[in-house]
Amino acid sequence: MVDDQRKTKQQLIEELRSLRKRTAELEAALANQTQDARLALVMVDATPKRVSYIDPERRYQFTNRVFDEWFGHPRSEVLGKSVAEVHGEADYADVKEFVEAALAGQRQSFEFRDSVAGYFEATYTPDVEPDGEVRGFTSIVQDITERKEAERQQRRYEDIVSSSADMLALLDRDYVYKAVNQAYATAFGLSIEQLLGRTVSEIAGDEFFNTVTKPNVERCLRGEHANHQLWIEAYASFGRRFMDINYYPHRNEGGMIVGVVVSSRDITERQEAEDALQASQEHLLDAQRAAHIGNWDWNMVTGDVYWSDEMYRVFGLDPERFEPSLDAFMDAVEPADRESVQEAIRYARDQKRPIDIDIGIIRPDGTRRVVNSRAGVTLDTEGKVVRMGGAVQDITERQKVEVELRESRERLRNLAASSRAAIEEERTHIAREIHDELGQGLTALKMDLSWLDKRLGTDQAALSKKIGAMIDLVDESIGTVQSVAARLRPGVLDDLGIAAAIEWQIAEFEQRTGVKCRTRLTYDDPALDREIATTIFRVLQETLTNIARHSGATGISVALRRRKNGLVLTVGDNGRGITRQQIASPESVGLIGMRERARSVGGRVRIVGNGSRGSQVELTVPLTGTADKE
Repeated sequence: MVDDQRKTKQQLIEELRSLRKRTAELEAALANQTQDARLALVMVDATPKRVSYIDPERRYQFTNRVFDEWFGHPRSEVLGKSVAEVHGEADYADVKEFVEAALAGQRQSFEFRDSVAGYFEATYTPDVEPDGEVRGFTSIVQDITERKEAERQQRRYEDIVSSSADMLALLDRDYVYKAVNQAYATAFGLSIEQLLGRTVSEIAGDEFFNTVTKPNVERCLRGEHANHQLWIEAYASFGRRFMDINYYPHRNEGGMIVGVVVSSRDITERQEAEDALQASQEHLLDAQRAAHIGNWDWNMVTGDVYWSDEMYRVFGLDPERFEPSLDAFMDAVEPADRESVQEAIRYARDQKRPIDIDIGIIRPDGTRRVVNSRAGVTLDTEGKVVRMGGAVQDITERQKVEVELRESRERLRNLAASSRAAIEEERTHIAREIHDELGQGLTALKMDLSWLDKRLGTDQAALSKKIGAMIDLVDESIGTVQSVAARLRPGVLDDLGIAAAIEWQIAEFEQRTGVKCRTRLTYDDPALDREIATTIFRVLQETLTNIARHSGATGISVALRRRKNGLVLTVGDNGRGITRQQIASPESVGLIGMRERARSVGGRVRIVGNGSRGSQVELTVPLTGTADKE
């Protein structure tokens, strides 16, 4: 019995020890759980997300610090209250369906936008017991505004890449396409899906891969940027195109190169335009060399001066040793022309007008050349002259030819004038000979015939009639002689002066053609220089001849008057006006003769056609060798 009691006491002691141990373990576990709960609470309070716990009665049982700060309510005023009470019925209505689903055991996740704060994502996670009972749910709301903006930027970037006209592709280190845009796929006549996962050599061929892609990608994989331009015939859709291709290393988040971005731009049109421009510039240089024309440009703001290659050749200078400038240019100009060049520059700058000037220059070897410079100015937005540029042509040989041509023309004119003078003299001489010798002979013959007729008897009627016919024939011959002599050189011109000669010529023209003539002669000086008087008379004769032949006029007017610059003869008609082509035609020999006659005495002829209103000829000659009586 004692043993049983002792045994029972020992068991009680062991059970007590076990109970104490269990109690200590439970107290330690409780302390650990309390510590874990405190740590969890600290972590929940530290998160930037709004965290809350809602029971089946839709009441808040827990909120973290961020939740309290966001809504501006102390936690004591929120716990135990319903969602609708805290946020209002209108806001609760927006999330009610998600709350009900979460309390039904369904996890909910949705996004919403606050008009002031931005975008948010809410997640409702049900708290479900092992037996399936829902004790409530945890609500976690986080700010996703930055993520949304990143997504928007990503979509924008993708849209830009997709719509870019440049061909873009991403290759991995094995030359496999990981991404391409539509332009790249279109160039090869494939879809994007048909390109992805395939290698460059499969798509573009081994030759293109080995000669173009591989060398440049290898450079990029070493961290370099590669660029080249070349003609490519690998594109199925475009044929042969000139491409500008860039290769850029593609790095991961750790900075390691994991691939290459390839950007290809079609610059065929630009290249063709550059080739055409280059060819045009070469043709221009060839033309400049052939024509000895150089071009120049002077920046009047910076003072910089540009000369083309032909400019150096015109001035006999070496481009490697000569630096073009305004001062250097002026040093090459002949001293006698420097002032006129400076004046031309001032005129172009001040008047903002182009200039055209001939300049003498001295080359370094001492030879003299003559150049023609034509230049214009460029204005800025304020209307100030900022640039001057133009062309210079070596006209030395042309000027020599022009001088020789002018001298030759002058000799021809002098010869023509001398010939006309000789012809006039010969006409005058012949006219006098005809008038004096032949006229006098015919007059004597007429007198003898008249004497003989008076001595015939009445029985010689037939002979008397014959003599009468002979006298009539002699009278006609005398008239013809007088007419021929007048046409050769009207005596009235030498005896009575130009006014009388004009009146005689007009009367003869009116009688011969039936054209009505009106004259106004306010100048009448018999002492007028003989050569000038002859010129006026001959121009009048030629004008009247042209009117009779070509104009179909029914009336003319003739005026001779004095002006400050000389004597002016004006002849107008009401017929068909002469055309500009007829005036300038080299076949209008009569008009050319009129001009040359006028030029020989220092005068000029102006001819104007007025269509259906006729033509007008105006001769102006200087008054030389005359007595100034007016």
